[in-house]
Amino acid sequence: MKVRGLASLPEFASDADIAVALVGKQRAPAAEALFATLEASGFPHVDPRFNARYVPAVRRFFEVEYGLAAPLDPPSGDGEVPALRVRARRRD
Repeated sequence: MKVRGLASLPEFASDADIAVALVGKQRAPAAEALFATLEASGFPHVDPRFNARYVPAVRRFFEVEYGLAAPLDPPSGDGEVPALRVRARRRD
């Protein structure tokens, strides 16, 4: 059986679907049981609006975990939220 991985999932997915994508159907229950513990290390929380986890953030977590990406800069600690840069859409 070929596992297609996280790329086959929608943007928000259930823990069960994420676990299957990560380790396959047979090992999914054990992986899913680890998610709550991994949250202490930065694993994305379940978004209550969708009752699911944001899959790109799950992917990013493991890319950082295994050294494929640099960690994001932590907040400055002064209570300020960094401004997001939003590119205006051109309307032609």
